[in-house]
Amino acid sequence: MTVEFARGKAYVVDRGKQKLRAGQGMLAGLDVVIRHFFSAFTKKVDTPADTSGVFTVQYPEERLQLPEAFRNFPILLFDDATGHELCTSCFQCERICPPQVIHMTPAVDPGTGKPVPAVSEFMIEYDACMSCGLCAEVCPFDAIKMDHDFELATDDHSSMTVNKAGLDRPVSYYETIAPTRWAEVKDGAYKKLQGNMKRRSGTIGISPRAAAAPKKAAPAAGFA
Repeated sequence: MTVEFARGKAYVVDRGKQKLRAGQGMLAGLDVVIRHFFSAFTKKVDTPADTSGVFTVQYPEERLQLPEAFRNFPILLFDDATGHELCTSCFQCERICPPQVIHMTPAVDPGTGKPVPAVSEFMIEYDACMSCGLCAEVCPFDAIKMDHDFELATDDHSSMTVNKAGLDRPVSYYETIAPTRWAEVKDGAYKKLQGNMKRRSGTIGISPRAAAAPKKAAPAAGFA
């Protein structure tokens, strides 16, 4: 309905409710507050459409399922079967990092003295990392991904500077937290790793975690 007057016209919205008088609006508002207050103790929210009830979970006993794209801190991936790291020390992540908290040292063949597609040391300052995920986005070898582990509070400041041994995770770990995202890049990542492994010798490119674990005589997952 429109109402016209000297300077123009106004649109009147009919909400299908009778006009409230003499403080009835205040009472209606208090009624909403009181109903929401009591439902917060007796009713648990089951669907996103619910507008009242208990919206929180009893953390840490109850935990919400994190989305695959959740970003906390970066981690490095290595192949479960061979132990070879996907990282080639291309420096793309180090260059793009806004707070400049990524530091790496490329691996060198001890026989020839020439660099090989592997990383000798990799370090991230978690205490200054902004969890932007740019390092994971720019990595051409899918070697660096964003972890879902956020319970890292500590009073030991030095422990927040994490080296390669602390950053390395098997591919199977990332596959459990982001199966869809890993499936999208799996074939390409393993194909590149297979080519890089041919240029590595000895223990170059082997993850410290894989070197310390019992070895398995099996081909790398995803290799043809």
